[in-house]
Parts: sequence; structure tokens; C-alpha cells
Amino acid sequence: MRYDEVFGSGEITHALRVTTRASNGFVWPASHAAGTNSSAPPMGARLRLKSSRDISAFPASAQKIFRAMKRYGLIVADNGSDMYITGTMDARWDNGVLNPAFRGLTADDFEVIHLGWRPSGAPRRPANLRIIR
Repeated sequence: MRYDEVFGSGEITHALRVTTRASNGFVWPASHAAGTNSSAPPMGARLRLKSSRDISAFPASAQKIFRAMKRYGLIVADNGSDMYITGTMDARWDNGVLNPAFRGLTADDFEVIHLGWRPSGAPRRPANLRIIR
């Protein structure tokens, strides 16, 4: 996510990258595995902020991010802190506003949209990788 997307006039029109503390293999569109924790999502899993989650009390910048999470979702892209969203390096970010807003959401505010799929023509997955449906 870029600063100008959050503070510009338009909406954010793409999914956001998110990390989780652990992962379990990978599914398309991801191309790598970083863990084998059977209770964790695979890399490439698609999550979405539930449409029922009221975001009206959050600051305008956070609401814009959360609207993108509702419409386009998040893609699990790496292991790291749970539900960590990455922004580009920019000194104008105000973490004093954004961090409390993000802490206002929990994993229960999200739903799993896809744990992965393999479109026709996509590279075959390794034999030891199980796709979770």
C-alpha cells in the first residue's frame, strides 16, 4: 500500500499484502512455502474484512484502507506478525493514527474467501503439498 493511495482522492483498488505468524504450504497465486503449521493458512490464501464490520468510528485514512479490505481483500504473502499490512517506506505515515486503528480489528473480523485454487494451465504443485478447500 502506498501513502498516496491512502491520502489521495481515489479509493484503493487492489488487494493488500498481509502476513501471518505461521503458514501451511502455498496455493496459487503464491509461489513459495514458508511453513507447515497445519492450523495456519497457506501462502496465497485470500481473506476479506467482513462486510458487516462497522468501520465508521475509525479515522478517514483507516476507513479507506478497510474499505479496500472489504472489497478486494488481503492475500497471505509471508510469515511475520499476525495480520500485518505493509506500506511503502514514507516518512508521512502517521503510525500514531494507523496502529491504533489496525489494533481495533481482530482476526474474527475477517473471513476466508479462498484457501487457494489451481487454474487450468497453472504450474503443478509439488507432490507433498496438500491444497486445503
